[in-house]
Amino acid sequence: MHLKTSSQGPRAVFVARVSCERGGRHQPAFGIPEPDLAVVRGDPLSFVGRLPGPADVALVVEVSFSTRRVDRMKASIYAQSGYACYWLIDLEAKRVELYRAPTVDGRYGQTEVVDITRELALPLTSMSVSVASLIPQA
Repeated sequence: MHLKTSSQGPRAVFVARVSCERGGRHQPAFGIPEPDLAVVRGDPLSFVGRLPGPADVALVVEVSFSTRRVDRMKASIYAQSGYACYWLIDLEAKRVELYRAPTVDGRYGQTEVVDITRELALPLTSMSVSVASLIPQA
């Protein structure tokens, strides 16, 4: 696993780009997919020897072009595991699918599709990001 972090403000929050490739493909560890990006509570050094879990993670993000169907299926895995918020950045459709509020039956209670004209608040930070900045322009 390779982590790239950037701290934000006085709170103990960092953004981690997770890359854990085996055999050229991303493989789930312990049955949980490994997101392309995560917003994590705490200090990066507190995760030496362990991966952040649902209580540590405010947001998981998958970036999808040709893997949209698989990445949508990951939503139920993240919800069943208790991850509070999941973003699917759909590069082909130029939008972000937001999934929030996991339920006891392993689904997200709130879903929303956000187009390229909107901004999204990053959980646990005072920062927002425009959907347009997440999607490469041709």
